[in-house]
Amino acid sequence: MSVTIAGLSGLEQATCPTPLAIGACDPILYLGIGHRRKGTERWDLVDDQLTPIRGFGAHEGRMTGVAERLAEGDELALLIYAFHAQYPLTGSHDVFVPAVELSGDVSLPLLSAADIVQEGV
Repeated sequence: MSVTIAGLSGLEQATCPTPLAIGACDPILYLGIGHRRKGTERWDLVDDQLTPIRGFGAHEGRMTGVAERLAEGDELALLIYAFHAQYPLTGSHDVFVPAVELSGDVSLPLLSAADIVQEGV
């Protein structure tokens, strides 16, 4: 994962009235891989795994490991949460930054059944 959190105006960090206070000008996002089965509307968070990222700027690293068997026509997507029940007391509660822009790349290894057997899993 290589993503960047930026404010919508670009001035959020420079004009923050309380830059050192917890929860002020300090966005928190939770990233997860979503799986939608062919023919359904619902996105499910794979293995209920989230990767938190905090603060403006660049974030690089590995997302929490997941494994999901996919069928033909299934879809995967990056799910982005500003709040999630897994973290009930934390999240983006920042009145000075009500929205952010997230950009970047997330790469996923996709293995065929033959690859999995070859790896001995």
